Amino acid sequence: MLLLECIDATNTRGLEIHKEYYGFPINESAAYISRFPRKSSHTGCYQLSRFKILKEMKSVAEDAHDVHISEKTNNTLEIQLTLF
Repeated sequence: MLLLECIDATNTRGLEIHKEYYGFPINESAAYISRFPRKSSHTGCYQLSRFKILKEMKSVAEDAHDVHISEKTNNTLEIQLTLF
C-alpha cells in the first residue's frame, strides 16, 4: 500500500490536486486509489504518474475485523484493530 499525493487531476472526476490518497498497485504503472486505507473502498484505477509517492507501507487490514499484532522493541505488544 502506498500513501500518495495527487499531482495531476486533469480530466478526472475522483481526484483532487494536492490531496492525499492510498494506492494499491496492480502493476508497475497503475493502482487502485482510495481515500481510505482499504483496497475495497477504491474510487478507481489511475496511472501512478498522476501521484507523488509519499510513503510505502507494508500491509493494511483488508477486512473490518482484522487484528494486527506486532512486537515492539521494549518487549511489549502493539495491537491494532481496524474499525472501517
